Amino acid sequence: MARFGMHGKLTAKEGHREQLILVLMETADLLRSAEGCEIYVIHRERDNRRDVWVSEVWADQSFHTASAQLPGVKALIDRAMPMIESGEATQLDTVGGVGLH
Repeated sequence: MARFGMHGKLTAKEGHREQLILVLMETADLLRSAEGCEIYVIHRERDNRRDVWVSEVWADQSFHTASAQLPGVKALIDRAMPMIESGEATQLDTVGGVGLH
């Protein structure tokens, strides 16, 4: 079975990108021990001062869905939302590559 992947772009409100990245890094720390989370990586776009990309790989989609219920995750989402102007995400079937076991 293919893993569940998601690649998302968040556009921060003007002047909020670095603060948003800090919240996403806190989320990454929480997800380090989350069952089924294999990759959660935050990227800062070089040519756009407002965009942040998040790459995720999970053992399957059910783990991703369940992660929203982990202690502390909802509070981090609530903190991040006022900093986000818009967002988009693409769901993927992750088939393999470097860093995946």
